[in-house]
Amino acid sequence: MSYLKVFSDDAGETHFAEQPMGAVLEWDGRFTRLVRVEPGRTTPLHCEPAPTLATAIQGGATITTSDGASHRLEPGTAMLFVDTEGRGHAFANGDEETILLIARLTDAAARTSPTGP
Repeated sequence: MSYLKVFSDDAGETHFAEQPMGAVLEWDGRFTRLVRVEPGRTTPLHCEPAPTLATAIQGGATITTSDGASHRLEPGTAMLFVDTEGRGHAFANGDEETILLIARLTDAAARTSPTGP
């Protein structure tokens, strides 16, 4: 089992990195909310204001990094966004409503991520 991490490199480009799921992963959260996303919604490239953990509860969305790679965030999958600087990522919802569980994390979460860039 794993999750995807979205991160910015030193040049500001964003990328995906698959991260193994450890026995226990802990991060301090600022707030958690459920977000309802209407069908067909898209966003341009953008950064997160703070490290953010997202998972789809219903539906799903395609996340595209500035390097052009795309992955689908579907129910049962998670993405950790630590691209708080750089070019960011884009979001595209499909033809159905999507419900996301979003958790903003403390800044320390980006520095203490278990593995990867």
